[in-house]
Amino acid sequence: MPKVTTQKVKVGEDNDYLLVSYDVNVNVEGEFTTTLKQEDVKIIESYGVNLKTNGRSNGRKGYFKASTLWDLKTEIKTTLEQCYHRKLKEQKTVIRYRIDSACSFGFSLNGSIIPNLGWGYDGQPDLKTGWQDGVTRSNAAWPEPAGVQFYVEISDKKTWTYPKGNEKTTYDSIKESDYKQNCYYLHWLNNIRSIRQPKGGSLREIDYTEERARFFVDFYKAICKLAMTVKQFEEPEAIIQLAESGRYLSTAMSEEEPEIIEL
Repeated sequence: MPKVTTQKVKVGEDNDYLLVSYDVNVNVEGEFTTTLKQEDVKIIESYGVNLKTNGRSNGRKGYFKASTLWDLKTEIKTTLEQCYHRKLKEQKTVIRYRIDSACSFGFSLNGSIIPNLGWGYDGQPDLKTGWQDGVTRSNAAWPEPAGVQFYVEISDKKTWTYPKGNEKTTYDSIKESDYKQNCYYLHWLNNIRSIRQPKGGSLREIDYTEERARFFVDFYKAICKLAMTVKQFEEPEAIIQLAESGRYLSTAMSEEEPEIIEL
């Protein structure tokens, strides 16, 4: 089937739109046909809109045909518009987060942490409790560095409903103009920089309140303080000095509460 032209169709608003570009062919019956790019098919079907194939067993989704070039473009545009005939069902601010920890250890019968269940110097291992893990499992076959990773973001969550009854959820960043009075901790979290989601897995979320946001601010500050403490004895000489002084790690550093500000 010879290619006759390349067309574009755009629907939606200036900052919220769908745009597809497709090659138009003519079949032996003189009909205009196209198969949308698979990345566009995935986006369209994510809105709950089902796309057809050319009828063959190995046919790809996103196939369209019409008797005229105009009818082909109209059919594709109508399909895209199904993605935007939506109603806002719910909108709220949420805290999305991910807390990962990796460790592998055991307990002795007296409750002491031991490096493995074969260790007997700190008492008999508690075989009933078995191996202990963090959020990310690690063992001799799948070792991981021990530690904690943390990610948090404030999002504007919107739930949309579509004509066929399906729903779609979107997450957008909170803008400065969206801040309300007495939202210090929301503002604080939204200004964290140089952070990204951990690879793999998914984010958890809870509805935003200032009290809940404060928990994540304090959590982030604790990690920052731990990072600064660890950084102080990164070099071997500093570890030797710290070990021989008898002083050990402490994250019990207090900080005055910030004054709640109106934005």
